[in-house]
This record gives sequence, C-alpha cells and structure tokens, in this order.
Amino acid sequence: MMNDLVEALAKQGFYCQIEGRHHPYSEQAKLRTLANLTATTIQLSTWSEESRKPAMSRLGDMTVHWLRMHQSQECADRSVEGKASIPDILYKYIPRELIGVGAPDSLRATQLLALNDDMECNITTMPDRALDASHFRALIRSKVKRCLGIAVPEDELLRRSRRYGDLRLSTFIQEYLNPRVGVVSLTVDRLVPTMWAHYARNTGVVVGYETEALAKLGLELRSVTYSELAPSYEPTKDGVIRLLLIDREHMERDARAGKTTKGYPILSNVDLAEFCSNWKSLSRVLFVKGASWEYEREVRLLVDLQQTRDIGKTDANDWPIKVVDLPPEAIREIYGGSNTRDADLARAVEVARGENKKGLFVGHVSSHGFRIQNTGGTRH
Repeated sequence: MMNDLVEALAKQGFYCQIEGRHHPYSEQAKLRTLANLTATTIQLSTWSEESRKPAMSRLGDMTVHWLRMHQSQECADRSVEGKASIPDILYKYIPRELIGVGAPDSLRATQLLALNDDMECNITTMPDRALDASHFRALIRSKVKRCLGIAVPEDELLRRSRRYGDLRLSTFIQEYLNPRVGVVSLTVDRLVPTMWAHYARNTGVVVGYETEALAKLGLELRSVTYSELAPSYEPTKDGVIRLLLIDREHMERDARAGKTTKGYPILSNVDLAEFCSNWKSLSRVLFVKGASWEYEREVRLLVDLQQTRDIGKTDANDWPIKVVDLPPEAIREIYGGSNTRDADLARAVEVARGENKKGLFVGHVSSHGFRIQNTGGTRH
C-alpha cells in the first residue's frame, strides 16, 4: 500500500532546479522516500488515535516533499560532479550589429563585471554569534587578504555592514575573478520571446552550437542553478561556499492554501566551491543565479581569459570584448526571427560556415499568439 502511494505520487514527475528541466523520479529517490514513509508510519502507530489522525492526513504532502528532496539532492550531487544532463545543441541569441563582429563564428567570453546581472557571485556571509561584530570583520579581512590577495580597510567593511546589512563578500570575489575568468552564456531554448527581444533585439539571429565542441573550449560547461537563496559562507566553520535549495512548490502550495510556512523547506544542500585562491574552483559560484532569471534556461561555459582573443573593440560600458573562436563545423543551426532581414540571416550563415554548409540547418521563427514558433527552414 505504501509502495502504491509512492508510485502514484511519483507519476507527476519532478521539475529540477538544478538541471532546469522536468524529468521522472529515479528509482533511488522512490526507494528512499518509501523508507521515510515506512519509518514514519511505524512511528505514528505508537501515537494515540487523536494525535495520529491529523498526522496521517498529511502523509501525502510529506511523501511528495520526500520525493522532491531525495531527487533534488541526487541531481545536485550529479551537478557537482559535472554529470548533469545538457542537450547536444546549445543556443546563443545574437543582435544584428554583432553579426560579423566576433559572432557567430566566435563567442564572447564576458568579464564578470560586464555581465548584465549585478548580483553575480552574490554570497551571504553568515556571522558567528561567538564573535562580536569587530572581531568578525577582522576575520573576514584576514580571509579576503589570504585567499584573494585583496587588502580591505576596516572602515570599508563597517560601511558595507551598515548600508547593506551584510559584508558584501560577493564584491571582493567579483574583483578577484574579473580579470581571470570569462563567461560564455548559452541557453537550451531558441524560442523565448523575452530573449529574442533582449538579446537578439528581434532583428538578430539565434545560433545553435554543438555542445561537445563547446566543452573543449573552456574550463567547465554546466547548467545554471536558479535559487531564491544566495549561496552562504560561514567563515568560522570551514572554507566551503554552500547553496541551500528550497522546495518552491511546497511553499507555493502552502501560500495558496493560506498556510504560513515556518522557515524554508529544504530540498538539498550543495557544496559549490572553496573560498580560496584557486580561482578555477571559486568561479563555480558563477553557476548560480537568482530565480527571476530562470526563464533564460542558461548553460554557462567558463573560459580562462588568458586563452581568449581580444578583437580590439569595447562594449557600451568600455569593457574589452574577448572571444573564443569555434571551428565552423561546431555551428549546427542558425535561425532568423520574424523581423530579421534576409540579408542579415544570409550574412550570419556566410560568417559562420563560408562555402562549406554541410550539416547546417538554416531556419526561421516567428511570433504568434504571444509565443515563438518554428516556421520552417533548410538543411544543407
């Protein structure tokens, strides 16, 4: 009977915050949930009838939460090991003015401070109750100096603490990583209206790149995890930056029912990176963004900026544009939008593949009914 309950509740599947997709529950997640359910039922059998009845009525909700918790932790562990599933083709939205200027035959490796989200590397620094505020700031100063080589005046930390309620450790990490690592932002979805508007500006193109070829160009290629809670760092505990993922569906269900949730229902606990001078490890904090960006379904390629090519141009904020070049065969698909000029689409194809268009798909998408859809194309 308990096994039937788990199987029935598992049929709805699981939206994974780690991989940004909906997928079935694994057998391991179901077995662990069954163990939780069995143990809880045995414990409830020792309760009085009056106490047991309301608890039994909540078993369904508890079982769903256990399923989500075990599956989320499994996906989180797989992500930390670099084994999370990524599609064979990843897409880049490119505005018209960049066709032939570093795109689409190359991709920009954007410096951290040039990214459009000013909360990149956002980290909550957890204070320790055993230390008073001045001693805690002194501890942070010593760690930032030792790990990042950045000298921080005491009054600067005091100012940040008063203004933001936090020491803003993220800004020091940004300063440290900015000259070292570049971010190539891609997505699994070519049909997002807001991204056509914001990034391709409705007149540009979307280019599909072979994932296997991209992975050879940089340090790490991983899906972005979207979270309501920023990663946290407890300097008096250890050197690990961690991320707690909460059960959003559980909270939303309680909110719809008018229930007040005490604290956060935690799905998984992920060790992201060490706060240390190994910048390649520390840069893994770049794979976490706020939940408001989730519609982008982003996959990031991290690149050593020393391995990039400077094209001799700057962006609107005067940041130098550095790119990684791709072999032509890595470009597999190119799409124009409903407002993309035929000449611009043809120019993108020419820049991407030149005379050899073997295996390339050239298509179109258009807006219809407040959504984007495919409208056909040609495979060479």
